[in-house]
Amino acid sequence: MHICIFEDINHANLEPLSRSRPVYELVCGISTLREKIIRYFPKAKVSLHCRKYLQPLLEVDYPQVSINKIDSDSCLFINGRLLTNENLGKIFNVKNDEDCVFMSGDTIAAVQISGERLKTLSNNFPDVFSKENFIGLPIKDVGLEYVNYIWDLINRNGEEIKRDFKCLVGKSKNSKKKTKKKIHEGVHFINKKDVYIGSGTEIKPGCVIDASKGPIQMQ
Repeated sequence: MHICIFEDINHANLEPLSRSRPVYELVCGISTLREKIIRYFPKAKVSLHCRKYLQPLLEVDYPQVSINKIDSDSCLFINGRLLTNENLGKIFNVKNDEDCVFMSGDTIAAVQISGERLKTLSNNFPDVFSKENFIGLPIKDVGLEYVNYIWDLINRNGEEIKRDFKCLVGKSKNSKKKTKKKIHEGVHFINKKDVYIGSGTEIKPGCVIDASKGPIQMQ
């Protein structure tokens, strides 16, 4: 499976933060919007779409990722402003040749395109995507949420911290890789199950780690 995370015409609503980076590089919770999307497509090949002037920046940050280029016969384009949920893989589960547009309200959530239509789009990537780029495709309605304005990142931050924490801790527990961390005697935990301590972390005596009001990640 090939996915491409894209920017749409509403990126300007997230200025000034979106002037210096694609919208999907903004952080809400622990992770960027891009990381949240990729999390639910662990086996997918990933490409990124962005405004042309940001392309050199992304090419430095992600040298192994195709930017503004698709080299597959089929691709699922996903809106980079999307706030994901655990059912995302099922919602966008379509056959490779089943071209369609997933809409939530009047906003494109994702688009599955293939064949000649994909080749034509790849040869002339727009600076940002809009509904006009996919006229004629069948539409499927989905109930998904987006980051529309900067204050959405703030208002949803607490909820997204909890969701990201659950995903990251679950992934860590399922990993066979041992983490190196040093916790000295005299460290006190409150609600320890909601504390995630990453590799290389050292916590010294006298520290109180209080997760009674929400999860804590220590890297």
